[in-house]
Amino acid sequence: MNSLQSFLAVAPVAAKPASSASASVSGARVAPSTSRRGRISACLAAEAPPPPTSGAGARKPRRELSAASLAVIEDEARYLVGTYNRSRVVIDGGRGCKLYDLDGHEYLDMASGIAVTALGHGDPDFHATICQQSGTLVHASNVQYTLPQVELAKRLVHSCFADRAFFCNSGTEANEAAIKFSRKYQLVANPDSDAPPFEFLAFDNCFHGRTMGSVALTSKSQYREPFAPVMPGGNFVEYGNLEEAKKVIQSGRLAAVFVEPVQGEGGIHSATQEFLQGLREACDEAGTLLVFDEIFVYNLL
Repeated sequence: MNSLQSFLAVAPVAAKPASSASASVSGARVAPSTSRRGRISACLAAEAPPPPTSGAGARKPRRELSAASLAVIEDEARYLVGTYNRSRVVIDGGRGCKLYDLDGHEYLDMASGIAVTALGHGDPDFHATICQQSGTLVHASNVQYTLPQVELAKRLVHSCFADRAFFCNSGTEANEAAIKFSRKYQLVANPDSDAPPFEFLAFDNCFHGRTMGSVALTSKSQYREPFAPVMPGGNFVEYGNLEEAKKVIQSGRLAAVFVEPVQGEGGIHSATQEFLQGLREACDEAGTLLVFDEIFVYNLL
């Protein structure tokens, strides 16, 4: 959860002179603000203000954990691969948007299990649906038909732009599939070419996953370098820089462009409509596919 943790930095905004014209919103006159409360940003790229050393805002000493919590932490270190740098909290349950640890403390769940539990915890309808389905059929492979899978695909297609749906277990698998679809598309679309477009374009501060294909399209070096050499063909330009993106797209080397309409890992940055529309037009002109990675988006909006 480290990479999703963000802080709130409030930058003071100087008051406007009294002679400044007041703003008009839907016909109502709004006086210019004289508050020094600035806009709140939740971005890892911003500089964190130094923590106060005294007074009400001073950092509290680390909470002492119970013997039960310490035992779980010690067992985790003994029996699990040390993949994540965890917070010293042992979650025991949840209800709605609240989490509860083994020592009885309550927390507001701001991470949603890293953007996967939008319905919260203990939702009665979700719980009832899982119980009903698990009492009927737990799993069947894709070599047979199942009614729930087909019905869900139908609902998705009827409510979005897609002609068909592809189901998988995680965001990184979705991007791995998109990588394969893109390269196969270019192979079929360019039957007379000995070297169809196979490269990809992604953007600074992006995150597309940790498997070998998607990590090659993730810009942060700490994700890629320990597993080098990663899949070749990845290119990166500044997020939101349409002109630089167009230069790479017009090179004719790209199978697809991968972009997050709202970056989550990168610090909750939203793409402008002009940027996304410009990518769409440039990709259409070059015969390049455009992939929207929206794994985090529904939890961030």
